[in-house]
Amino acid sequence: MDGHNAVSGGGVKMIEPAFCSVWNWDARPFPAFPNLVNVWGNAGNWRAGNWLNGKGPFLPPPVPDTPGGVQMPFNFPALPGLSWSVHKRPSFSTRVASHVSGREVRLPFYAVTLYEFELTIEGMDSNGAYPGLVANSLQSLMGLYIKCQGQFGTFLYIDPTDNAVTGQAIATGDGSTTVFTFVRTLGGATEPASWVTSVSNVYLNGVPQLSGWTLTTPNTLTFTTAPANLVAITASFSYAFNCRFLDDQADFENIMNGLWQLQGLKFRSVKP
Repeated sequence: MDGHNAVSGGGVKMIEPAFCSVWNWDARPFPAFPNLVNVWGNAGNWRAGNWLNGKGPFLPPPVPDTPGGVQMPFNFPALPGLSWSVHKRPSFSTRVASHVSGREVRLPFYAVTLYEFELTIEGMDSNGAYPGLVANSLQSLMGLYIKCQGQFGTFLYIDPTDNAVTGQAIATGDGSTTVFTFVRTLGGATEPASWVTSVSNVYLNGVPQLSGWTLTTPNTLTFTTAPANLVAITASFSYAFNCRFLDDQADFENIMNGLWQLQGLKFRSVKP
């Protein structure tokens, strides 16, 4: 290839091998390949994507990176200038295929609800000149937006109307399971809590457990010893929504000397 790889006037090759990747499509029918090992000598290599026409030894799949733990998001600041109205939109994604008979086939893509929020914040003080407002609240919110790099980063938003439960039913013990997901029930619908911020207590059959359990970020309850069979597991805890902004640009408006507002700030919950 090097003999036919022309060099431009600027000294740059048309094809730079250092930046090339090799990709191939194996046309052998699945599952005949890789099940018929007596037909294809390289069937054992399919898990690693290394198909060498049976000419080389088995190449094990690449080892995945070790998880570095869940990164703590930033916190959305508490701002007294929050104005009405506030929008909260439970969101789903469903594929609907309609038949000529009028019947439908529906396929849900989301396992849990995602929430979209839209806020208007009218009173942000940039220089501490307005008693009753949080000094430098403009800097707090704009700083969060900058740290998140718009849509890129995540933050924890505490919904004033949906942030804590008392005696929430979590699960029923089976004598062997030690790990459970914190959930919250809203109007009969139960779903995982997005991000548990604190746990005031855990109960087994209504008896407080002062020890023997831990909160694992973001929303996992882990017992040292598995709760016995048919034991009711309940908990009282607070939670937030793990979110990202919906736009890469925010319009902060200076409406008076040192006083700012932000209309239509949109963000949505995301899985940790």
